[in-house]
Amino acid sequence: MTGLLHEAQSDLDLFEQLRYHSESYIRFKIIHHVLGKPGDSREVQILLDKVRDSVLMKTMLAEQGDAGRIPLHPYDKWRGAH
Repeated sequence: MTGLLHEAQSDLDLFEQLRYHSESYIRFKIIHHVLGKPGDSREVQILLDKVRDSVLMKTMLAEQGDAGRIPLHPYDKWRGAH
């Protein structure tokens, strides 16, 4: 394959690989935002549940208070000794 046809096939291969990625948030982004599955579809809802229960999401929201806010300035990215 050459030119645009080769690029299109490469994109499809990449999307197919990302559709089965080990991280649920990547699978969600591909299936919902790239492939266009509706947000109320069973597949998207299952992925959203997996994203909510993921270690990454729990780590990112670990410092969230009762009001749902994280008590840090958004630009306070670095903490600890550097």
